[in-house]
Amino acid sequence: HTGFSPRDYYMDIKMKHLRKRLLDHSISVSQAFNECGIDYNSYYTALFKKYTGFTPMQFRNNDR
Repeated sequence: HTGFSPRDYYMDIKMKHLRKRLLDHSISVSQAFNECGIDYNSYYTALFKKYTGFTPMQFRNNDR
């Protein structure tokens, strides 16, 4: 029904939650990843960029 595989759907939800947490400037980028249950490493940073077009820091800085 979603047009996504179960894994892609799950990662889409995680990335949406991560985008929301990255907007909270009172926590670090690594804390935002941790709160979403995602390791802050090059794989997930690249995956985040694939979803948003920005690295996590670029996304956060673009918000201001």
